[in-house]
Amino acid sequence: MAAKWFPFIGTLFLFILFSNLIGYIPLPTNTENTISIFGWHIPAFSLYAATANLSVPLVLALVVFFSYTFEGIRAKGPIGYLKGLVPGGVEGAKAVPIFFLEVLSNLMRILSLTIRLFANILAGHLIILFMAGALAVILGISALGWFTLPFGVLLFAFEVGLVAALQAFIFATLTAIYLGGAVAEHH
Repeated sequence: MAAKWFPFIGTLFLFILFSNLIGYIPLPTNTENTISIFGWHIPAFSLYAATANLSVPLVLALVVFFSYTFEGIRAKGPIGYLKGLVPGGVEGAKAVPIFFLEVLSNLMRILSLTIRLFANILAGHLIILFMAGALAVILGISALGWFTLPFGVLLFAFEVGLVAALQAFIFATLTAIYLGGAVAEHH
């Protein structure tokens, strides 16, 4: 199982990692409103990660959902896969609500993967933004920027060094767990 799905899981990990890391490079995101410096019209620069856009983590989570569902059906057959959603030892009338809870649990995995990646990357970018000067602008206290900027730089280093890689690792690990669980036999 691990050898078969390693390229898929590795690709997910690297895509998410590089998307997160590229998101910490200030890029020109607004070419309509420019800043004039010594007569040069420079576009506004900002941080933007692809994974901080809800559609990208959602598509990745859907790909993972269809992958582990496909693998479970391939390994057990359609009826066997659906029967496998009910834990071993549950019989009779209790099996019906447990089955629907397990189906709901599988659908919640899509939300879990999506929101975990999206919210962590977006929150990191927003915290960096506030600490790097937006808080001073919002409050109208320019001197506050001198105190929050060092925290913004520290948070930027923390986000790049740990959070970007950690979110890619968690997404890939959960994908491997879901793929393994789809083909596992009940004991």
